[in-house]
Amino acid sequence: MANSMGTRADRIEDKIRAFQRKYYLNIFIRGTILTCSILILYFLLASFLEYAFWLGKWPRLFIFLSFFGIALFCFARFLRDPFRWWILKKGLAEDESARIIGQGIPSINDRLLNLLQLRQQGNSSLAMASIEQKTNLLQDYAFDTVVDIRENRKYLKYLAIPFIATLLTIVFNHSIITSSTERIVNFRQEFAPKAPFLFTVLNPNLTAFYNEDFTLNVILSGEAIPDKLYILIGNQRLKLSPGENPNEFAHTFQNIQEPVNFQLEGAGFFSTTYTIAIANRPELSRLAVSIEYPKYINRKNEEILNAGNLDVPEGSILQWNLNTNNAQNASILFAKDSVSKPLQNTDKQYFTIKERFLESDAYEIFLTNENSQNKERLAYSINVIKDQYPQLSVNNFKDSVLYKRVIVGGSIADDYGITEMKLHYQLMDDQQNEVFRKSIPIPIVKGQLQQSFFYNWSLDSIQLKAGYQLEYYLQVWDNDGVNGRKSTRSSKYSFLVPTHDNLITEIDKSRSQTEKQIEQNAKKATNLNEKVEEVLQQIKGKQNLDWQDKKMIEDIIQQKQSLDQQVEKMKEQNKLLDEKKDAFTEQDERIREKAEQLQKLMDELLDEETKKLFEELQKLLRENADPNDIRRKLDKIRQDSKNMEKELERTLELFKQ
Repeated sequence: MANSMGTRADRIEDKIRAFQRKYYLNIFIRGTILTCSILILYFLLASFLEYAFWLGKWPRLFIFLSFFGIALFCFARFLRDPFRWWILKKGLAEDESARIIGQGIPSINDRLLNLLQLRQQGNSSLAMASIEQKTNLLQDYAFDTVVDIRENRKYLKYLAIPFIATLLTIVFNHSIITSSTERIVNFRQEFAPKAPFLFTVLNPNLTAFYNEDFTLNVILSGEAIPDKLYILIGNQRLKLSPGENPNEFAHTFQNIQEPVNFQLEGAGFFSTTYTIAIANRPELSRLAVSIEYPKYINRKNEEILNAGNLDVPEGSILQWNLNTNNAQNASILFAKDSVSKPLQNTDKQYFTIKERFLESDAYEIFLTNENSQNKERLAYSINVIKDQYPQLSVNNFKDSVLYKRVIVGGSIADDYGITEMKLHYQLMDDQQNEVFRKSIPIPIVKGQLQQSFFYNWSLDSIQLKAGYQLEYYLQVWDNDGVNGRKSTRSSKYSFLVPTHDNLITEIDKSRSQTEKQIEQNAKKATNLNEKVEEVLQQIKGKQNLDWQDKKMIEDIIQQKQSLDQQVEKMKEQNKLLDEKKDAFTEQDERIREKAEQLQKLMDELLDEETKKLFEELQKLLRENADPNDIRRKLDKIRQDSKNMEKELERTLELFKQ
């Protein structure tokens, strides 16, 4: 029976807890309606107040903070108890709940409160009997019916009035709500009453570049437009300049270096606050170009700093290394290309690219970031120096007497060095048929930029014959490692051996010239002897020689020297004549012996003793020696000159034979 009574008592407690839940739910609903009513009403009144009076910063801050103050008050006043009950489990006790229930249900009155009090007194038989009796009387009641949530409908009118007013305001003029709310929320900003005209900033964006001028362009539009417009920057008020078009105005910020907040003012009306942001343009802080030269030119690689216009040899590899500021990307556009090439970003602000050049080109570097590209144009040119053809200058000497030798000489040069030089020749017979074609390497110093050359070409091995023609030219090669070796050829030279008949004619002509030379030398020897005789007669018996005597003796010495030169020349002519006859004509043994005898005779015409006599005579004149000594020397010279005269006559006779 005790268990049965305990179960019925627990049900009474559950009914009390159900009452408590509904009790606080009812308070929450009522508090929510009242809170919303008060806040919406405050919001509507604040919006109208701001819309009508365009309050300053501090009043708008007060309204803004007051909204949250009222919200806190409403929460504390209307909603605190339900939340304390739900979260902290603090609120109505069972005794208080029993009194409220007893008041709400008159038939219960104090019975529920008495029941709770009996349960607290103990477990006496009398108390237990009384508890059981009261429990039986109360178990059919629903305690939560005391709370009627529907009664809260009477508070909805307090919510409906501000809510409907807000809706009507939004429908007829939503800016009362939207613009006022914006100004209240942004209480730090300055707002001005709406002007009868519109401020429009024409700049696509209000972003200026560091340390550069920025021009603000504004246009006014509307019914009543003022003729003056001002800009407010902090405590400054500056007048804008009229623009090119009507109703346009402009203001230039000089060398702007930090963000600028400003407002526009016209006819007492203000615009919203604008901000000019600061951005940085990408800049080139260092330009380094590493040049890798072609190996064959033997030039050390180098790096050029802060110079974009370059002169480089053909085949050079250039690597650009760019140090930048505020650049996110870098590219390079060559004139030969239609599309720019991106540079590799190897570090935060470091870009590089490598390119090989065979032709001259122009290029431009572009630096970009999210705001712009570089302001100054970075345009340069690359001048490619082509590998030049080798230079060849030739002096050509041909033995046109004996046709046994060709001498070629001259100079060769190249911008980076010579590797090889050859003499090419071909031999043609008297019918212009090719006999053979060959090449001869000419020794040079390889790799030297400029040098002279000399080659004595003996033609003995070629065996030139009468009527044969030798054609030859020189060819030199450079060391071009990019395009391959290039060569330069000299002009083609021709060496024609006369025909047999022409050779005979030349030999006869040379013989006549030599014979004539011998005759002239013989006459000069005779004249020299006469001069010596004349001087001897003139100075005979004189103790001192006068100026005229010395002059005559000096003339004799000069005449003798001239005669010696002519005799030497005559000897060479005769020697060449004999060699030509031996090479191209057939002579019998007798004529050959006479020719050798003649050459030997010519070699003996100029003896060293006679030459020594003239040298001693010349010395005596310089020393003003005794005339007797001079006479003795002249007398001996006279004897030798007579002998030379006779030898020349003999030579002439033998030559004719």
